[in-house]
This record gives sequence, structure tokens and C-alpha cells, in this order.
Amino acid sequence: MSSIKSPEVIRIIDRGGCVLYQCEAPSIKQAISNAIAENIAIINVDLSYQDLSFAEFDDGVFDNVSFQGANLTGANLSETRLEGCDFSQCCMVASCVAYSYALDCQFLFAEFAATDFTAAQLTRCVFSGPAVFNVDFAKLEVVDSSYLYDDQHENHMSLRPDLLRVAVGKYRYIANEENFYVNGSIQPTKNAFFGYVQRELTGRKVI
Repeated sequence: MSSIKSPEVIRIIDRGGCVLYQCEAPSIKQAISNAIAENIAIINVDLSYQDLSFAEFDDGVFDNVSFQGANLTGANLSETRLEGCDFSQCCMVASCVAYSYALDCQFLFAEFAATDFTAAQLTRCVFSGPAVFNVDFAKLEVVDSSYLYDDQHENHMSLRPDLLRVAVGKYRYIANEENFYVNGSIQPTKNAFFGYVQRELTGRKVI
């Protein structure tokens, strides 16, 4: 005789041990979706290395939440407020962060591909890693005091919507007037980046 497994009681607990929300749900991501639907903010919660793929977190408020190493593939984070959140080393392939507001968030070595940041607002956010090339920063609505970070040389590069993304062979460059960012490393251009790219493409020196 077959049996149907009842949903478990899932508790969303902050780092201090306080229960922010609980409900019967098949997974933590569904419990979070239910909490958002009841206008409950997710504050000071550790969601690192959780499977949050294809989660529906739109319109949510996340404050001081760690998504480090989490699987956010296909997750909907549109129109969310993200403050002090850590997305380092998480997978954000095909996730949507459109129309969201992110403040003091870290995206260090996160995996991006077809990640939608359309009309998002970024304030004091940090990005690093080769996959940053896959983010179309031109679609951002606001970028304030945010930057690309080179952890090897402890250097940073201002993040602006007018950054140029250029692919040359196996290399992927993000450039502005002063610097270019390739494979997580920042190098100075001094307005010579286009000449550098042309030399790579044609093998000729640009005068």
C-alpha cells in the first residue's frame, strides 16, 4: 500500500537561534517563499550551501543573509531588497535579480551565466572572478560605489554601466578608461586598451 509523505515543519532560524518563521513545507526554499508572501523579512540567516535552485524569492527582504556556495540556479530574486548579503561562490546561472536593490553585498567568485540584472540598483557591492564577464552591467539602473575586486593584488576597479566587455580568443576583458579586468586580475590601460585589443586581433602595432 502506497503512502503519501506529509510536509515537514520547516523553521527559518537566525544565527542567534531565534525562529523567524515556521510552516509546513517540502523544503527550506518553499518556507522562505511562504515567509515572503506573509511580508516577513529574512534577517541574519545562514543559507550557505543550500539548494535554492528555481526558488521564488521575488519581492523579498534579505538582510545580512549568507548565500555563500548556495545553488541559486534559475532563482527569482527580482524586486528584492538585499542588504549585507554574501553571494560568494554561489551559482547564479539563469537567476533573475532584475529591479532589485542591493546594498553592501558581495558577489566574490559567484558563477554567472544568463543572470539578469536588468534595472537593478547596486550600492557598495563587490564582484570578482572570471564569470563576472557574463554580467551585462549596461542594464543596471544605478551603480554607486560598487567595484570589481582583484584579490591577488588587492586592487579594485570602479563598476559602471558603461564598462566595455570584449572577448579576444579565450580571454574575456572588462574595461574602462583606466583599467581592464581579465580572469580576476586588474591591469592598467591608460587609454590604450583598444590598441591592445587590436594588436591581439591583427598582430599589428597600433600607432
